[in-house]
Formats: sequence, structure tokens, C-alpha cells
Amino acid sequence: MFGHVMEKCCNLNTNMKPAMKILITIHIKPMRRNGILKHTWENLSLQETCLCHKQVVGMVPEVVNILVNIFLPDNAWEFPNVDSASFFNRLNMASEPFYDNCVERLSKFLLAADVMHIKTNHNLAETCVDDVSHLIHKILPKGNVASQSYYETEKLMCTLSMPYHRIDICQNNCMIYWGDPDENLIVCKFCEHLRYKPQKTSRKDSSTRKRIPYKRMFYLPLADRLKRLYLSERIATHMRWHAEHTSQDGKMEHPSDDKACKHFQELYPEFASNSRNIYLGLCTDGFNPFGSSGGNYSLWPIILTPYNLPPDMCMKREYLYLSILVPGRNHPKRSLDIFLRPLIEEL
Repeated sequence: MFGHVMEKCCNLNTNMKPAMKILITIHIKPMRRNGILKHTWENLSLQETCLCHKQVVGMVPEVVNILVNIFLPDNAWEFPNVDSASFFNRLNMASEPFYDNCVERLSKFLLAADVMHIKTNHNLAETCVDDVSHLIHKILPKGNVASQSYYETEKLMCTLSMPYHRIDICQNNCMIYWGDPDENLIVCKFCEHLRYKPQKTSRKDSSTRKRIPYKRMFYLPLADRLKRLYLSERIATHMRWHAEHTSQDGKMEHPSDDKACKHFQELYPEFASNSRNIYLGLCTDGFNPFGSSGGNYSLWPIILTPYNLPPDMCMKREYLYLSILVPGRNHPKRSLDIFLRPLIEEL
């Protein structure tokens, strides 16, 4: 006889009150009938509990589906979708301990994230990260799985699936070479300026050389990062705060209390009817990334933040999402909407 335990947090109240915790314990007994191995339910119990949320462990999928249909209302609980399950699997694989009996929660992925954070804050060279990674690997006990180079660290961080796109721009900010058929153009369709810089003549075949554009922007897709907010049970509950909180009359505590936001909800009642829909705030400003040595060069980052979160969360650094980097040196002025095109089409 062997047992499987499922502890799942199920929302049994449509009024968004705290969810009921249910503990389902199943004992499944394998039996052979006519040479075929079958499973019979020997014992089944259902009881309320206050245990923390845990994922399904060792459950037979057919049994889980039957239990969900019997004990839980429609749409109360479902398995993670393919993208979420794949993300958790990659995260669990990357979160393996350094070595046997190491400190709890100290994993290969945590070290890689800290190393990349230090590299970014102090602008370290890749060779410096190689030396530090090699030193950490040498200090730890034998058999450890710590990354030994910057390449291994960066490859591990790529399991988070946070892609970015480099998009060529017309030098006069007339258009971006993005989407069909614009991405295949070599001349601006408005000012007829060349897309790429002229190549110097050489003996090598010019067709194999990489062409360099006059200007290029960086675009970081937003949808995947917004989905991650709902992968965390703690953050997912805060994503409804903007609709569930109460504020004093005539006092603005959050952008959702503003008249402009209420007017938007009146114009789009279908969007406002679901409190899980995401309201985004966009801001941008130019700065000189190279300090006084950069002359008049400027860079224009476009940052978004979800206004669903409470005031003490939505302005924290981890919830400010860099979406677009508009290159200088000049002010984008009226061309800003051209750079926003990938973001608008994604949303």
C-alpha cells in the first residue's frame, strides 16, 4: 500500500474572500486482475485544514481529475498551463543544491543571480566574473555544481526565458525596421536614408561580413514578465488590490482613486469588470549613460509599472519593468510613438 497526499489551496468563494484550505488524502492499492495492473481506492478522506499551499505531489492525474470534479466547484482549480509548468520545471532544475548537505535554499541558481547582480552594479568585466566564479568553485567542497565562468552563469540565467530584441532604426527616426515587410528593407521608405553603414572594401567576401546599422533600439517583451506576477501566490493576491481597497472620500491614495482612472473604467466596462486585468503606467526620461565624458549623448529608457499593486509595492525597483531603450544622441520628440510600436502591438 502506498499513499499520496495533495494539499491545495482552493478558492471556494466567488466574493474573493480568503480561500479554504483542503487536505485530500488518498490511499491507492495496486491490484492485478486478469494480468492487468489496476488501482483501487482503499481509503478516501476529506477535511479542512490550515496548512500552507503546496504543489501536487505524486498524484495520479486521473485520480486528481476525479477528485476535482467531485469535491471542487467548476473553475475552482486547474493544473498549471504548459508555459507555467515548463518554467517551474526549469527553475527546479536550476535550483539544485551546490553540494550534499549544503545550507538550505542555497542553490546554483541563487549564486548565479547574485553574481550577475554584482556584475551589473559594479560594471565588472567578463574576465573578472570568470576569475570570481572559478574561485568560488574552488573554495566550495568537491563535487559542487557552481558555475565556473561567466558563460555558464549567463547560460543558467537564460532559463528564466527573458528575451530581448534588437531592432534597427532609421537614422532620422522615421521608422523602425520591424515586422513584415519593414524588417527586410534596406532603405527608409520615408526619407530614403540607408539602413546600414557602408562597408569598407577588402579582399574578403563582403556578403559574409555582418552589416552595421546606423541606429538600433532594444525591446524587452513585457507579456512574459507580467505573467510571472501571477505565478506567485503572494503577488497574485496583491494584483487585485486596486479594485478591492477602500479609500476616504476626496483623498487620493492610489492612481485607481483618480478621476481619470474612473473615467477609463466607465469607457471600458468590460475591461474594468475583471480586477485581474493589468493597468500599466508608462514613464520615460533621457539621461547621459556615460556621465560628463559622453558629451551630449543621451539614452531614453521607457519603463512600465503595474498599477494593480499597492502603493508600497508598485514603485519598488523589482516592479519597474524596463521595456524599451531609445538610443540618442538627440531627443526623440514626436518620434516617440514610433519606438512604442512593438510594445503597443504586444499589448
